[in-house]
Formats: sequence, structure tokens, C-alpha cells
Amino acid sequence: MISGTLPNDTVWWISTDGNKVWIESKDIENQKFSEKGYNIVKDIIFNHRIKKQVGELTGSRLERRLYEDAWIIKLNAFLDIYPDLIEEIGNKSIEEKKKKRQTRSVTKSTKKSKTPKTLPQREIEKVLEQEGEQDKKKEEKIIERSYFDTEYPYVEWIKGEIDKSPDGELKILSDDMKEKMGGEYLSMHTMRIYFGLKKILPGIGIDIELGKLKGKSALIMKKIR
Repeated sequence: MISGTLPNDTVWWISTDGNKVWIESKDIENQKFSEKGYNIVKDIIFNHRIKKQVGELTGSRLERRLYEDAWIIKLNAFLDIYPDLIEEIGNKSIEEKKKKRQTRSVTKSTKKSKTPKTLPQREIEKVLEQEGEQDKKKEEKIIERSYFDTEYPYVEWIKGEIDKSPDGELKILSDDMKEKMGGEYLSMHTMRIYFGLKKILPGIGIDIELGKLKGKSALIMKKIR
């Protein structure tokens, strides 16, 4: 679970579908929301810029339940209020993926060690150590490399599609966007694609949001007015 703590010491975590953020407290930083154009009335958070409800007060879902109440807010609105968390959430998404890979690797290694023809224990430990080092180097290489930059061809394609659109907007399925980006992006998690683009596109005047298209995960990109 991707989670963290806000400046006012309240806990937040991202829902499993990646579209919403839970804040485990009835008290939120109202001033931050007001400064960004959000209005909080009767346990509802409303965005006047897009004229839509983006959050509401509900019950906490954490087992430890330090608070009975919790706010649930759309991810885009949450990042609008706390833009400094974009990089942190992106890094945590990578860490979550890394942990899953390591778990799968350990599971496979355990299964292999139970086969009739097994290597001596020392040899097994040596092989596992080598595999671990290789996985570590691969992960470091992936983290070090920048997959998101305004100089990449897919950014020019996004700009072109938005410029051709009468309403200055591009709606595209997440999987289709991966295909347009090509290469190693095809196997990337949608959330990593989203956070990567969220980090670079505002710099060239384009906003991005998560959405749905034909009932599937989609990316919505449009010119910042």
C-alpha cells in the first residue's frame, strides 16, 4: 500500500484502483484547499474551476482506526493541493513494484530448491546471492534512467494531438498510450506512466488527469488555460 504522512501529521494512502486518496482525519488543511480554489461545505469538497465534487468525508477503513472519520479525495485534486508529493508517490510506486518482483523471485527459488535433484546448500546460497545482485543492478539501472523527458518523441506526439483537437484535449486509453510511447513503457504500470507524465507535462503547458474511457483506465491531457 502506497501511503505517507501530511505536514499536519495525518496519514494518507492511495486506493487500490489508484484513482483516490484517503486522508485518515476529519481535520484537513482547509487553507491549502482554499488557496487552490476548492470549497469545503457540509463534508463535501468542491472544485469551482471544473465545477465538480472532488472529495467527501466518510468513515475510516484502516484497521487501527485512530480516527472514525476519513476524507476520500480524487488523486488529481490531492496532487493539486500537495504537488511536492508527486515525486514521493512515484518513487513509492517503483518500490512497490520492486518488492513484488523480489517476492516472485524468492518464491521461484524456493520451488526450485524443493526439486529432487538439488544442489548443495552452499551452491544454492551462492546462486541466490548472484541472482539477488543481478536483480539489484537491474533495479538500480531502471531507477537511474530517466524514462520521462520533454525531449522524447512521445511528448511531441501528445502536443500534436492536443493541437489538432478542437477543444485542446486528448483522451486516450492507458494501454494505447503505452503503445504510442513504445519500448519498455509497454510493461510499465499505468500509475508510473501517469506520475512520469504528471512531472513533465505541466512544464510545457499541458495538464494530465486519470480517467475512464470505454470502462477502462485512461489518461486525459489538455492545455492549461
